Amino acid sequence: MSSQGLKSIPVEKRLLAGASQPVATPADARECYPVYTIPAGDPVVLQEVRSFVEEIHTNIVFVDLINWANHDLTGLQVQAQLKGVPGTRDVPLAGSPMQGSVEFILPLTTFLANRILQFRVTKSFGARTEQTKWLDWNLELAGNIVSLTWELLT
Repeated sequence: MSSQGLKSIPVEKRLLAGASQPVATPADARECYPVYTIPAGDPVVLQEVRSFVEEIHTNIVFVDLINWANHDLTGLQVQAQLKGVPGTRDVPLAGSPMQGSVEFILPLTTFLANRILQFRVTKSFGARTEQTKWLDWNLELAGNIVSLTWELLT
């Protein structure tokens, strides 16, 4: 026992993370304090993970560049979808020249996996209508503005 009434109880045991070691203390002990050291080791390297869960908003604009009188057109309706993503969207056209836009909101991984827009156009000629097949538009290569021309829709 020291001059201040302190007593040391050597344990000399190495503990793994989360482990414990019971130690018998004198019955008259009022306070107990552990004395320990942390062994030297290599510093832990944390790697940065560049992964973010984000939603990507992309807006696609359709611009009507067709001379309606040359082709006896009376109306155009556009439907759009992203290839491999369920659901289609109607694209209302208005203005002069006629134009419309549609916005898609997707997780980043879905958006980057396949950036192909698919659209089809219903052309009206009075009481008669014709619908194009689904047309592919590569957003990465062609951009987010789709020029609707007669050649594209025939």
